[in-house]
Amino acid sequence: MRFTLRDLLWLTIVIGLSLGWYLHYQRLTRPQKLYRDEEIANLMSHNSRYVVDDTVDPPELLIVPAGKSTTLSQVFSTLGIDPNRLTDFRHAQYNRSISLLWQVSPSYDLYCTTKSDDAALALDNPNRKIYSVSIVEHVMPREGEGVRSQ
Repeated sequence: MRFTLRDLLWLTIVIGLSLGWYLHYQRLTRPQKLYRDEEIANLMSHNSRYVVDDTVDPPELLIVPAGKSTTLSQVFSTLGIDPNRLTDFRHAQYNRSISLLWQVSPSYDLYCTTKSDDAALALDNPNRKIYSVSIVEHVMPREGEGVRSQ
C-alpha cells in the first residue's frame, strides 16, 4: 500500500479540521469562570432587586436587612451570581466576625461577613448565615496578612 503526497495533504486537512472543531466544542461547553468587570459594575449600580447603601465605603449591598441574616445561597441567588464561577476563596477572622472573600471578576471581590457561631458549617457552605455583603476592589493579600486561602 502506497501513499501519495496528495493523500498526506488530505489527511492533514482532515486532522486539522477535526482538531479545530473539537477545541471549539470544548470552549463552548466549558463553564465560564470569572465575570467581566462590566457585569459586576452593573451589579453595583442601583438595581430594582436590592438597594445599594452609598453612605459607607465601600458601598454595601443591602441584600441582608439590618439586624437580620440570610444564607449564602440566598445571597448568590439575589445577586444572580453562580458560585461555580467564583475563584480565589479567602477568609479572615476578627474576634467573632469572619470575612469571606471570593474573586468575582478580574477587578472585584465579593465580600461577605459571617460569625463564628456556625462552627459546624464550612465557611463556604451554602447554608452559612451572612450578615452583610459588599463588592470591593480586588487586592491580592501580601504574605502574612492573615487572610487565608482554601
